[in-house]
This record gives sequence, structure tokens and C-alpha cells, in this order.
Amino acid sequence: MAKIFFSGIGGSGVSAIASFMADRGHTVVGSDRSFDRNPEHPICKILKAKGVTIVPQDGSGLD
Repeated sequence: MAKIFFSGIGGSGVSAIASFMADRGHTVVGSDRSFDRNPEHPICKILKAKGVTIVPQDGSGLD
């Protein structure tokens, strides 16, 4: 399976794609400025529950 990084993972479209890819067994990592300000955001919680890794949107999460 692939490792996929999404910038802006908190958006309605990108979060749906990230969720779909995580459900398919891919390793999903992403960042969103709104999650930097509010790590308790409902979409952030849903993605984390699916095993998605959320990193700060400062470039530190890129390999």
C-alpha cells in the first residue's frame, strides 16, 4: 500500500478522500492549519480514529 500525504486534510473534499484511502489500507498523513489551531476539531478526531496521522502544517511532517 502507498503512503499518501494530504495538505489541507481538514477540508470537506480532502478529508473525504483521505478517509477513503485510509479505509482502503493506505498509510495516510496530512496537515491542516485549522487542526494546528484546534486539535479537537471533529474532522481531526474522525481522521485520527481511522489511523490517519495529523502533523503540523509547517513542513515538519514531510519525508
